[in-house]
Amino acid sequence: MKLCQILQEIKKAWNSFPHYVKITEKGVFGPSTTPILMHMFGNIREFAKKENQTLEDLVFLDFGSGSGLVLASALAYGFGTVIGIEYDLELYELSKEHLAKKFKDDQRLILIKGDYLDPATYQHPIFSSNSFGNFIFYNYDDNNLKRLFAFWLYFFKGDGTFYCATFFDRHARQVIKSLVETDQVNNGYEISTYELGDEAEVLLVVKRRNKK
Repeated sequence: MKLCQILQEIKKAWNSFPHYVKITEKGVFGPSTTPILMHMFGNIREFAKKENQTLEDLVFLDFGSGSGLVLASALAYGFGTVIGIEYDLELYELSKEHLAKKFKDDQRLILIKGDYLDPATYQHPIFSSNSFGNFIFYNYDDNNLKRLFAFWLYFFKGDGTFYCATFFDRHARQVIKSLVETDQVNNGYEISTYELGDEAEVLLVVKRRNKK
């Protein structure tokens, strides 16, 4: 599928979803925007090409998937597996309803009701292998960044590439810098950070160091 067709598919999926802000038990939910997502997807696609990866090779994880807007966009863009985890029941049911309209029988989609900070959430069969070869993490909440980083690496298969795409404020940038410079986290990994145009948007690319 050509890029222009992909963009049209994403626009159709996007326009079919409700857009609103909601205060949940875990924080404030607000939808992303298509320009931001297209910018992020495009950058990840280019980095993946450098690693000889296709979109079908990538697992897209949305922690706090809300109403499913980002999941629909990731499916339309062509990622191989798209996983959403949402704690709020109303948003979870809303995402199920709207994703079913366009992606009902799409085997790439996995939607999980749960707290992404709760280990019990990862009893789902998709996590049973305990690792992903190449995956993308997408999330707004930078407050849990330091706590989650080692957790992400737990699911990271050594020969693959881990992309972390999110929106970081100044505090979160300091956390990222600390993570990249800390031997405990950086030991055995090559962690690079890239500005993605928007001053609040950063992409982390994590790979195992080449064995000598």
